[in-house]
Amino acid sequence: MAERINAIAVFARTAPEQKVCIIKALKTDGHVAAMTGDGEIADIGIAMGISGTDVAKEAASMVLTDDNFSIIVKAVKEGRGIYDNMVKFVRFQSSTNIGATLCRRSSIVRYAGAVYRRAIAVDQHHHERPVGDVAGSRSGPQR
Repeated sequence: MAERINAIAVFARTAPEQKVCIIKALKTDGHVAAMTGDGEIADIGIAMGISGTDVAKEAASMVLTDDNFSIIVKAVKEGRGIYDNMVKFVRFQSSTNIGATLCRRSSIVRYAGAVYRRAIAVDQHHHERPVGDVAGSRSGPQR
């Protein structure tokens, strides 16, 4: 079954045992499989919202509110669009943040030397009066 699974497009009126066999074959071939009814073996369990049982709705990953299978195709397309937008957003934010970080670091490296040289120059001009003495000292010459 696993060898022929990719050649079959639709399975109709299958018994639960056949569904399990189909799901196993799909998963063996690397597919993500969804299954209506008791979908414990599948990657995604689907329950019918109108005609499905409460137990099936609780166990399912996806509940079709109007029992229409075409909604699954629309939901997958919408989900892929959302995922693609999230990937684009993360890439944009990452590139922007990396650029800003590099800009900040380069400016720190560039101006750190100038600030350090200025601090030494100020310290050399005022070496006769330490910073700690300024607050309590009198103005004018010391006696």
